[in-house]
Amino acid sequence: MNAPNYRLGWFALLTIMALRVGVGMHFYGEGAKKLDKQKPFTSQYFLAAAKGPLAEHYHKMIWDKDGVHRLSIARDDGKLVIDITPTKDAWELFRSQIVDHYGVSGEEQLTEAVDIVKRREDELQWYLDSNYDDIIEYARGLERVEDNSADPVKQAVPSLYGQAQKIEGELYGKRGAWLATIDGIWADVENDLNQFGQASNSAATPLSLTRLGRRPLDSVAIDKIIPWFDLSVGVLLIVGLFTRVAALAAGLFLFSVCLSQWPLHPGADSIWPQAIEMLACFALVGLAAGRIAGLDSILHNIRMWCCPPRETEE
Repeated sequence: MNAPNYRLGWFALLTIMALRVGVGMHFYGEGAKKLDKQKPFTSQYFLAAAKGPLAEHYHKMIWDKDGVHRLSIARDDGKLVIDITPTKDAWELFRSQIVDHYGVSGEEQLTEAVDIVKRREDELQWYLDSNYDDIIEYARGLERVEDNSADPVKQAVPSLYGQAQKIEGELYGKRGAWLATIDGIWADVENDLNQFGQASNSAATPLSLTRLGRRPLDSVAIDKIIPWFDLSVGVLLIVGLFTRVAALAAGLFLFSVCLSQWPLHPGADSIWPQAIEMLACFALVGLAAGRIAGLDSILHNIRMWCCPPRETEE
């Protein structure tokens, strides 16, 4: 039994095209905004705000979420301490990479590179020592927060959950100035060594200093991917090229956003705008919207000309 052959009227076609272009413009605008260097995009706030059974998965995607790596928090015989050895090792490795990359040679130049790193190590050690007691107290607070998150009672009772969230927020508020200063020191190490190397080889491209605790798909990597993802999806939807692929990718992305705020979970934000746009994206997949005043219509006609469908015998 053959399915009925429906034909869409001009108004339906116009609304489908408008939906495709409208969603595309939204994604394009979001991508362009995230690429604004004056207001650097970060996914940390979105990931940190995740609620529900998948929250821990989103939280783990945040690079150095608690600042443990940058604050050099460690344990020595069960005691909380500050140990910058991992940071020193990372900087020493970067120094050797700079020397090889720029082709630095000569004892005087090599000594200068060592001195650059040593000055920054002393600066970091001084700063951490100056805030030693507060940082150690912060580390103890992190352990209390971890205990709270593992307590099913505190997670299930709204009042206790809200109290735990307040404590966690106050705790994280303390680390902002520390991490900003330490991030600045890391950036200085990267800039100082690259400037030093460019004195020997100005044509070489600058190297990036890999931060401690990085993972393949953490927030730092996401921050680089998402702006271009939004921009690419937006352009493809606007011009109607590879529309099904672009709309499916956009829909799955928005689905992941919806999962980050589990419905009815205490503290979860409303995700209706994202859910509605997600459904619109999936509708664009089913409607083959790129064939309506889009470049997909050209590709479809070429395909039909090159590889016409076989006629089936009735």
